[in-house]
Amino acid sequence: MPAETEEPTIDELDGRAVGATEAETLFGPFAGQRIVLAVSGGPDSMAMMHLAAAAAPALRMTLVVATVDHGLRPDSAADAAFVRQHAEKLGFSCAVLHWQGGKPATRIQELAREARYRLLVDHAREVNAPVLITAHTLDDQAETILFRMARGSGLGGLVGMRACVRRNGVSHARPLLGVPKLRLIETCRTWAVPYRADASNANVDYARVRWRALMPMLAEEGLTAERLQRLSNRLARADAALAARADTVILAARREIAAHPGKSGYDAAIIAAEPIEIVIRIVGFLIERMRDTAADVDGTASFQHVPLSRLEALAEAFQAAMLGGRPLRRTLAGLVFDHAGGVFSIDTAPPRRSRKPLLL
Repeated sequence: MPAETEEPTIDELDGRAVGATEAETLFGPFAGQRIVLAVSGGPDSMAMMHLAAAAAPALRMTLVVATVDHGLRPDSAADAAFVRQHAEKLGFSCAVLHWQGGKPATRIQELAREARYRLLVDHAREVNAPVLITAHTLDDQAETILFRMARGSGLGGLVGMRACVRRNGVSHARPLLGVPKLRLIETCRTWAVPYRADASNANVDYARVRWRALMPMLAEEGLTAERLQRLSNRLARADAALAARADTVILAARREIAAHPGKSGYDAAIIAAEPIEIVIRIVGFLIERMRDTAADVDGTASFQHVPLSRLEALAEAFQAAMLGGRPLRRTLAGLVFDHAGGVFSIDTAPPRRSRKPLLL
């Protein structure tokens, strides 16, 4: 392979405001659609709201704004009021969504993010908007990759945030994922867009804040946000290729279980012949499909999250059992995995029977 050529560490456009023409390009994929813009009041989302407003007439987009008041800071209500005021100045309706109930003492940012997406997606469904847009930037992507790398994520995790994902029937898009934060700050300055600072962004108790503080030092060594994004793009290509192979194997291995008419399993010999990375993905995909089926039935996904290390151990155990022709049965995350008679299958685990108290 040819050696990688030296590339600039900083995009020449980093300090330039995003203009109306570029805004139309960024939001072009959403032409003619009804969109919920998630706006927090910070420079990224305020710039996004004004850029979307500039692009909307040419693209025939219908925009509504939503902001989430997590209730975690004394000034969170004022931030929400600020967003509503400026959204209405642009002619947009603005819903303030509240995270109700008690707040966690640990994993605050992670659980707040989950609550935020749930509230925003639910609101998008309520207002019949098929698209939710957030203002994640190139810098956010770099922090995500570093954060996941430190936690030992697999290939899919190191891809970082996807430009578009599905959340409960709504497309969650991030059109600014390739735009440096500095450009959005300059957009606010050039367009005279006000914004508010979130004090939690300087709280070093949060891992993301600590990674953000390290970014300038990493950039000096060449590990810039741009290069991390390039790594993300390359990993995404590899991830897609592996996923396509896993899908092909699943289709080839699918068969009906003779002892259970109408119930499907998978030919163990076909699966076991694949490299372990493909076997891991096959098991993971089957778990996701079981989760999706449960969501289709009752609107929820009741299965637990499976850590990658446990998924790897499960796949390795079953591959060894399949190659050795040995039966194996394991339970993980509310699911039963079984290999017997050359067939690999997965099913929901039966409910646990509660133990009756002994009568003394």
